[in-house]
Amino acid sequence: MSDADIKSRLTVTTRTIGKDYYDQVLALSAHVVNEGWEQLTEAYTELQRIDFDDEDVGSLHAELLPCRIAFDGTNRAGIRVFYQIRFKSGTLQNPSGRLTQDLANWVLTVSVRVGEQPGSELTEEQKKYIDDNFSVPGDYSIARLYADLTDARWDTIVTDRSYFGLDSEGKPITWDKWCEDNGVLKVKLIDFLTLWVDMMRRNGYTTLGVKVVIPSLPDQNPLDPTFPPTALLHQGFKYQNNDTPDDVARDYDCMMYCEQLMDHDPPQASFIADGGNWCYPGAGSNKAVHGTFAISQEIFFERKNGFIDHIRPFSRLSEITLENVIIYDDGGTNHFYHIGYNPDHKSAEDDYFRPELDEQNFQYIWKQTHKNDNGKTRAGGQYVYCMQQSDQQVAVGWQPGSNTITLTGKTTYSYKSQWWANSDKQDLTGYIDESYTATWDVPIVITTDDDGRLTLALGKDPSDVKVTINKDHSNELNIASRQNTIEGYMGEIQGSLQSELTAVGENLAKIFDTTGQWVYPGNGTLSFHNPLFNNHSDVLAEVEYKTIPSKSRVQVPPATAAPTLNKYPTAVPNKKSFSTSPVA
Repeated sequence: MSDADIKSRLTVTTRTIGKDYYDQVLALSAHVVNEGWEQLTEAYTELQRIDFDDEDVGSLHAELLPCRIAFDGTNRAGIRVFYQIRFKSGTLQNPSGRLTQDLANWVLTVSVRVGEQPGSELTEEQKKYIDDNFSVPGDYSIARLYADLTDARWDTIVTDRSYFGLDSEGKPITWDKWCEDNGVLKVKLIDFLTLWVDMMRRNGYTTLGVKVVIPSLPDQNPLDPTFPPTALLHQGFKYQNNDTPDDVARDYDCMMYCEQLMDHDPPQASFIADGGNWCYPGAGSNKAVHGTFAISQEIFFERKNGFIDHIRPFSRLSEITLENVIIYDDGGTNHFYHIGYNPDHKSAEDDYFRPELDEQNFQYIWKQTHKNDNGKTRAGGQYVYCMQQSDQQVAVGWQPGSNTITLTGKTTYSYKSQWWANSDKQDLTGYIDESYTATWDVPIVITTDDDGRLTLALGKDPSDVKVTINKDHSNELNIASRQNTIEGYMGEIQGSLQSELTAVGENLAKIFDTTGQWVYPGNGTLSFHNPLFNNHSDVLAEVEYKTIPSKSRVQVPPATAAPTLNKYPTAVPNKKSFSTSPVA
């Protein structure tokens, strides 16, 4: 892995063209898929040998290394999948036994089709394979993603990916060279392979993975776990780094599962936009990335009950709404306002409080400004003017390459009162002009638990989150008295903030309970690690192969009731006032 690979991965995207996107994308490298094959081969001894005898065809007895899958193709041209049979040792003979071929060090590669096989089309042997290997709850449906070996043209070996033993100098023997020397055995070899593949498929051993999904129901609660995909497209992505040897690079070509959720229509342009490497090899102390799972910005932040919906309570508590400004007959003034209460928008679920995307600055931001004023000529001819203004914003920000979201709030309250000797405002006799700003910030971290599941957690305990109140400016002349303090009022934001953080933190922890339909490849499961944001504000996580004991069943977690979210209480009036009087 080079620094170029690390930077390249940050440029991958779930987007196609324009604003079209896939909800989630799982990119599995050939490396991680072949780990599944290796475990499958270890668990099932019948996959470790070919033993075949036929009086018309001949015999083949061989010890096999784990078969391998290789991918090729780009996100524009689609994907090609290659299946490799690797011989550790073995012998092929014609019926008379007079023609014998040593199969040691052979690698036979053919191009195969990748498809999706509905459960209704599974053979009894395939169903048994799934029953033996996957513990699937009854309310799930199941389909096999498989390499259709019977669809391959075994008479067309992919020569640049195959070799036929080693010559006396230890160099691979090409297909053309072998056919030149063994023309009679060529037909027998193809017959053997065709019969062997048919046996593999009938027994359910041609699988690349088992996809387990919940049936898509029109009335499905969007909080239900697994958040089931309703559309799937396979794509291919070719690893690109000129500094990586070809044989290593091939192991990091990817097959991609591009999915839409909750009946979201597929993109009009189906192929993902060009970007960097989804997976790459390790080097030195830098470890490889064998697979990547990407959740689109729209799904993570903007879907119903997604991240942004849980930021609205902070917008509400940070707002100062203004009531009237009163000028009394004696020249005194009084400013009335509410902290954390808007009489027109009392609910935290009101979209009035929802932040809007600021794409260029990697943030969502909510802003509001309120201002009112009043002027009055007193009976003696003196003129009094007073004004108040509040500016508030709450922002949710992140940076590419980071797993931390920073939630920040800023509320500024400004006011002034001015007294003139006459209505033409030529002789200022007194004034007060002050501004105060309250600020706070909370880190929210995307991480993974011990089981490799994505989680969200507050980076601070709510009780440790403090509001800082600064006096921006304070100027006055001939002020006789004032009542109440702005600092004390604004300090109430801290109590509200800590209370809301407790409820919001618990709700955020449940967001990933509602996202993620995983593919269970081969004979094991995937776990997710090292989440971070990419340059397009998608959430990426590394995919690793989770080894399970030989022949133990993959436990697919059952669907459970939707998680119960904390309700955010309706705001109640919180009226404040600040009064001043000039020197008589």
